[in-house]
Amino acid sequence: MRFLPLLTLLFTLLACTSDPAPEPTAKPTVGAQFDTLLVQYNEDNLKMNPIEATFQGDKRYNAQLPNTLTQKYKGKTRRTLERYHTDLQKINRNELDATQQVSYDVLKWEIDIAQAGLDFKTELLPLDQFSGFHLMIGQLASGQSAQPFETPEDYENWLARVGAFREMLDTAVVNMRAGVEQGYVLPASLIAKLQPQLDDLTAEPLEKHLFYGPVNNMPESFSDEDRERFTKRYRQMIEEVTESFRNVSTFVRDEYAPAGRASSGISEIPNGAAYYQHLIKEYTTTDMTADEIHQLGL
Repeated sequence: MRFLPLLTLLFTLLACTSDPAPEPTAKPTVGAQFDTLLVQYNEDNLKMNPIEATFQGDKRYNAQLPNTLTQKYKGKTRRTLERYHTDLQKINRNELDATQQVSYDVLKWEIDIAQAGLDFKTELLPLDQFSGFHLMIGQLASGQSAQPFETPEDYENWLARVGAFREMLDTAVVNMRAGVEQGYVLPASLIAKLQPQLDDLTAEPLEKHLFYGPVNNMPESFSDEDRERFTKRYRQMIEEVTESFRNVSTFVRDEYAPAGRASSGISEIPNGAAYYQHLIKEYTTTDMTADEIHQLGL
């Protein structure tokens, strides 16, 4: 669950317009207080969303992958957003310079829209053929994306992150089963596209698996001992991941697919119309309806 998709914009603006460092005994200006708030927000964002940190090139959290599908994580996110909402209200926008006011508005927007999104049970629809978290992890696992595989520490980090990923797969099955009971289920047509993705991640032989990429491309600088150690551990990891994907695949085929809905629109799930309007606002930053946007397009 990501707080701030426009974080890069904010910090570009911050770098260009930050107030000069105050004297040690001087009371921080409102502008300096706001800049500090941005820095703190960024740090909490990276801690809560370590994958985003990885894509930014920040290696501090490369071993972490919080289970974003749990109520515990959702509650922590809600509390964090509420705290920053309160802190932002303490900042007098009128005392900021023009560029900081833009940053203020962007931050307020992102907090508000993220808080609104927490009201919907998106965790009951954790996997789909287009944006499921299994696809992101697959990209990272290949060794051809943002996750670095350059040092022994990098290889250890990925083993830890994959362990957390397997827990997320287990949670996904629990949530999807609850989703079926509550009416939060994918259209049958999309489940049919999800199934082969899951099956592909159970493919054998092991050396052909997507997750084996880092073994095939192990740096020449690694010692023979490291090569042997990581090859053994990655083979074991892939066997475990394959088993996890096999369990998910079996569940989707035997339980989830038969419950797939004939409708296609997200508005057909419980509270779906409100969720659709929320998505329109999130992606367009307007309060326009779907029909109004359609007419604008015409």
